[in-house]
Amino acid sequence: MTLPSRSPAPRDGMRGIRQGSVARAETTVAGYRPRRTGTSGRALIFLLVLVIIVVGAGVLIGIPAFRGFARGLANDNASALNYPFVGDSVRGQLGDELVNPMGVSDAVVQFSIATGDTTKQIAGGLADAGLIKEPMVFIYLVVTEGVSTQIKTGTFNLRQTMTPQQIVDRLQLAPDPAPVGVAVSLRQGLRIEQIAAYLQTLTTLNMNVKDWYDLVTNPPASLIADYPVLSNLPAGKSLEGFLGLGVVFTVPPNITPDAFTRMLLDEWAKDVGQSVIDQATAKHEKFYDVLKLASIVEKETPVDSEKVKVAGVYTNRLNGVLGNHLMNSEPTVIYANDTMKLRDMAFTDWPNFAFWGLTGYSDLSQVQVSQDLLGYQSWLTEGLPTTPIDSPSKSSILAAISPDTKGGYAYFYACPGWNTHVFAKTLAEQSHNIANCKPAPTPKPTPKVKPTPTP
Repeated sequence: MTLPSRSPAPRDGMRGIRQGSVARAETTVAGYRPRRTGTSGRALIFLLVLVIIVVGAGVLIGIPAFRGFARGLANDNASALNYPFVGDSVRGQLGDELVNPMGVSDAVVQFSIATGDTTKQIAGGLADAGLIKEPMVFIYLVVTEGVSTQIKTGTFNLRQTMTPQQIVDRLQLAPDPAPVGVAVSLRQGLRIEQIAAYLQTLTTLNMNVKDWYDLVTNPPASLIADYPVLSNLPAGKSLEGFLGLGVVFTVPPNITPDAFTRMLLDEWAKDVGQSVIDQATAKHEKFYDVLKLASIVEKETPVDSEKVKVAGVYTNRLNGVLGNHLMNSEPTVIYANDTMKLRDMAFTDWPNFAFWGLTGYSDLSQVQVSQDLLGYQSWLTEGLPTTPIDSPSKSSILAAISPDTKGGYAYFYACPGWNTHVFAKTLAEQSHNIANCKPAPTPKPTPKVKPTPTP
């Protein structure tokens, strides 16, 4: 009888990449040690008692229950698999699982074994990685073949198409060379298309970047379900806002789009986390709306100390301080304008695109955008944009949660050369601030220090 096989997609197929020397003799595995020639009197007594127990169990409780008894005995003490009545029973229960490959994917699954890992731990890891049906498959082969001391440590390139026996044989050989990692540096405030453009410039990264882009712009329900923080993501929306937090990652060259996405989500969940989401929802109706505002703040200022005031300006505008609910946000209009340009370009040309640039418009209300992007034309459409326009930093999210609206500011302006802004309540004050701007001082060159002569 051929048992059904499952083919779970491994997240990256790794339990941590570690490269080591040949494993120590694994004599601690489930109490099993390689059999010696000859049998001691004590072993004969134990075997006789075990035979009596097993035969008695088979008579009293029947064949199905006996199989369960034998399986339990093997689980508790793997060395029992060396006794025919236990080993035969377990082999019969495993059936085709012992000879059939786990799946049809030929993708490399990097599997690591550390010094001190027992056969049972290795078996569990293989099952978790989707390489065998269940741990007992590996345990049975290793114990009955007496090769527990031959399993090596290090990282091995395995595949779902390998049979359990092929896996056991491979793990007795030298491990594969440690993969050379690819450094991926993602600064804060990038939009998804920027990340995709950057990833295409990494020549040592073998990941299909277009597949990654399609994944994060249309995330599957299975991915969303794995991350409680994404319960705040409206149906049909991309992962914009939840990716990239100024982190340098070192990833395997052949990392999958799914695994890379999960790395980004894991980092976001660790850095921002549920506590910040709870803080946001305690003050606002939707965290997703907080994320939209935070993404605008992120593009407006790099200075953490003034982010609450910038968030306050936009909150005041949304609340009608200008007589309407228009945000009049330059970054949202640029986002829409860039989006239209990117649509007209080949995906492979994105690395040459200059993001966040908008020239030739003295009046941003004149920027024409397509119908589906009207939500980002904040000179014409009231309220927050349709989605976040980038993945904001934690400081921008905290500013959006608790914006400083007490000053009643409705405008802000950065004089040329300055990172910080001046704030105004009225248009007249804004015009005054602009007219009285002073350029940022030119930094003085650092004087060169002559080296002290060596005596």
